[in-house]
Amino acid sequence: MSKLNGLLQNGRIKQTVYGFSRSHLNSVKLFSVDKSFSIRPDNISMVYEAAISYYNAGFAKETGKIHQPKSIIEDYLNLITLLFSEALGHEKTIVSLKEIQQEDALIDYSLFSLYVLLINYKNIRAAVWEDFSTAEFAITCLYDVIHNTSKQELSQCDKTIPPISFDKWKRVASNIVWNIKQLYEPLDK
Repeated sequence: MSKLNGLLQNGRIKQTVYGFSRSHLNSVKLFSVDKSFSIRPDNISMVYEAAISYYNAGFAKETGKIHQPKSIIEDYLNLITLLFSEALGHEKTIVSLKEIQQEDALIDYSLFSLYVLLINYKNIRAAVWEDFSTAEFAITCLYDVIHNTSKQELSQCDKTIPPISFDKWKRVASNIVWNIKQLYEPLDK
């Protein structure tokens, strides 16, 4: 059994994504006291920062604290912007600008959850890199757990943005994973 399959079967990843999603849901509910509040690209960093703070206060005891939320969020926003720019180059991306909007990817909290998991947990990153090298493709199960857990939690509030369709989600997620792999794989060795 691959490391990634082991992590998925012990439920730790699902538990962490549940914590992220529930924290996001609770943060959005708090912000929604202001009836004019809606999640938009111009206030998404504020919402994500609040969600990470909420996660660290409520769920981090079991799964581990997420550090430096401001820089994580800024780096995520930069990465999504890069993924949807011509500068990335078509040979390095599988995201079609015509099919998936940058705004949809930015405010899809399940994609942000994938990013936070990979940035913060070296054991998950290492398992993903191993999965790539052995071509076991347990990463599709990882995608499924993150997308479905987030979708299930966030469907409880009409102020949250549901994840984009799974096919489109996987394409953006693969780009996020690939770019993090380029940055972190040399550092993780």
